[in-house]
Amino acid sequence: MKMKGIVTIMLSLVMVSMAVGVIATDTTPIEWNGNGSATLANIAPLLPSTSINDGAAWVTNVDVDTDYLFYVNVSDVNTIDDIKSVSIKILVSGHNGYDNPKYNYEFTYTEIIAQDLDIDGTWAQVLPTAGVYLNVASCVAPADHTSLTGSYIFSVTMEKTARAGTWSYLASVSDDSGLSASATPINFNVYKYLEMTYDNGGSQDFAWVGSPGTMDAADAFTVTATSNTPYYLSAAYENRFYNVGTGTTWAAEPSLEVKYATSSAVALTNATAPPFAQWASFPGLVIDQTTDHTLYLDYEAVLPALAYTGVTIYIQASV
Repeated sequence: MKMKGIVTIMLSLVMVSMAVGVIATDTTPIEWNGNGSATLANIAPLLPSTSINDGAAWVTNVDVDTDYLFYVNVSDVNTIDDIKSVSIKILVSGHNGYDNPKYNYEFTYTEIIAQDLDIDGTWAQVLPTAGVYLNVASCVAPADHTSLTGSYIFSVTMEKTARAGTWSYLASVSDDSGLSASATPINFNVYKYLEMTYDNGGSQDFAWVGSPGTMDAADAFTVTATSNTPYYLSAAYENRFYNVGTGTTWAAEPSLEVKYATSSAVALTNATAPPFAQWASFPGLVIDQTTDHTLYLDYEAVLPALAYTGVTIYIQASV
């Protein structure tokens, strides 16, 4: 009886199998099919390097008021079409977020629609909020959206007052899923910059009026300077006064002094025996800073009443 029960169960299983299967002949195979699917996980982009180019070569030193190309070199196994935004910061250490072109710049590239088989983003200046330092017409995004690598190129001109010395260049990138990467910051140097003019009533010439023995005859002038670093002013003279018609020459070299505001007057040196006489210094990081100064002349005690010329005055700005 026990054996019979076992046989019955086995027969029942065979009958079930035959009921749901397909009976094949000895010439036709049994064939089933189903749909297959695969999901590709999004992988974070990479930002292997950044670099700076002056249009001809890679550089680590830059001039202010000059266009440079800041490269952000990106890779993404989901292709460049997956990139949503690229951001760069150019700043002096300790000045992140400053709204001031002397210390900090921030720019972005934002893809309008990521993964749309097109590169059609917008370039924007985030900081500073005043002035224009991003040359949008010269910025470049990767042309091939199907590539795994590409460079986003920001065309940047730093203001004349951008502080001389060491700056940092930082970059980051994010994709359509919000995954991101940042580059290792690199440092570069900003060269010193200085420009200066002076004006004496619409001229660079000086003129004094006095009598024999007159002391401290004065002639005022204005210095205008732009600088991204501290600077100082110095002056010198060359030759002696003489009268063109008679040839009368002063007996000695001119006694000249220059003075700024309430500071002490400083005697000018002869330009043939440098250094020039330094009389004023300023912290810099300014555009068109104007300062007023006075140049004094002592007349010799014995002189014919004539007009004299022949002395050259040098006004110099240095960093």
